[in-house]
Amino acid sequence: MNNQNDHKQVPYAEEAEAGLLGAILFEPDCIEHCIDQSVRPSDFYIPAHRSVYEAIIKLYATGRPFDMLLVTDQLRKDERLEVMGGEVFLHRLIDRCCTPANAKDYAQTVAEKGRLRRILTCGHRILEMATSADADSCTVMGEAQTILLDAGDSMESERDMCDVINDVIGKWEEARHGKRSGLPCFMPRIDRMTNGFKRGKCYYVGAEPGGGKSIFLTNQLEHWAIDCKIPSAMASIEMDADEVVGRILAKRRKMSTHYLDAGRQRVKGDADPIDLLYHEGETLVDGETGDLKVPLYINDKAMDVDELAMWARMMVRKHGIQALVVDYLQILRAPASFKGSSYERAVYVVQRLTRLAKELHIVILIASQLTLTARREKDKRPRAADMRGCGNIEDDAYGIIMLYMRDGVTWADVQKNRGGQTGRLEVAFLKHEQRWRDEDAESADNWEPNG
Repeated sequence: MNNQNDHKQVPYAEEAEAGLLGAILFEPDCIEHCIDQSVRPSDFYIPAHRSVYEAIIKLYATGRPFDMLLVTDQLRKDERLEVMGGEVFLHRLIDRCCTPANAKDYAQTVAEKGRLRRILTCGHRILEMATSADADSCTVMGEAQTILLDAGDSMESERDMCDVINDVIGKWEEARHGKRSGLPCFMPRIDRMTNGFKRGKCYYVGAEPGGGKSIFLTNQLEHWAIDCKIPSAMASIEMDADEVVGRILAKRRKMSTHYLDAGRQRVKGDADPIDLLYHEGETLVDGETGDLKVPLYINDKAMDVDELAMWARMMVRKHGIQALVVDYLQILRAPASFKGSSYERAVYVVQRLTRLAKELHIVILIASQLTLTARREKDKRPRAADMRGCGNIEDDAYGIIMLYMRDGVTWADVQKNRGGQTGRLEVAFLKHEQRWRDEDAESADNWEPNG
């Protein structure tokens, strides 16, 4: 029986490490296999092997040819040659390489063992966090996901420049034929102004209390998930799921949730409004099986931004969502373990959302409440700085849309659209129908430019 205190051997392959280095010293072109397999210096477990590989990488980075003599000289400059046993050690590495033809297999083995050790290190870090006195499960789970994702990062995350160029030009070629990479906005003029919402980016929709920001988000969610069949999710921290779905159903039937709640909804003809709503519901969910007919997912639980990130990752993994709407920013809190001022907590939340959008390659659309300061401005137009407790939205946001009414006119104001057009357009807010409407949807470029 094994002693309970015995530890399993740390994963490494000494012969593969020596064979790979010997192959490179004998035939320097074998370094290409290391690049292909994303071999890092830390993938070599034996310290002397790691030192040799670091010297090789330094020489390779210069772009000039290298050989055994140059590697020896580099190790001498690094004051590592004598520590590992001098030139004799390097010659022994060559002797331990059966044939340079095996260099690819050696590189694969060394890289694999390195990854396993990184996972093992992650496990130790997660164990330490989980057993600390002030640990809480949600924070530990969020940190664990981040740690494991970081462990997977490697040189293969560096994209080939040829592929990047082809992707960029290919996207523009598709746009010329009417296919855009951005997710469509339900308001046609905003859609044309922005060329759609870009995946991997965060957008903010600001409005004063009662100004319709939540309705804008549900309209956009409906457009993506129901009209366009784009897998989408909503983190509804303010409203319950039944309120969100109720708004969508009523809006699609042009009914008022106020009259429905009061039992006084009327429709033209002899139709029963409840029957119409049931029929609308059957377009979203199979009444017999309960299976979704549209890719729409709602989470109405209170959560902090790290818990939101965990849920979003699950939604991407299980359902392939391309968009996430969050209602709303000011009640999305930092984790309890985060220590800092209210401003620092706001900055943490905003930056966390920015990183999450990029990590998952999804659009994140976030509602934000405005203060009443904008009403006192000379031009009466709210600014990003009017977002309550906003942290650094003005810097981190890819796009900002302000919704407001001034002098009897309702505006949707695209104040930030990184690399694109900005301007405001007259719109209609039909609160009783839970609907925003573009008042001049057919005009291609009919908006007031900003600046």
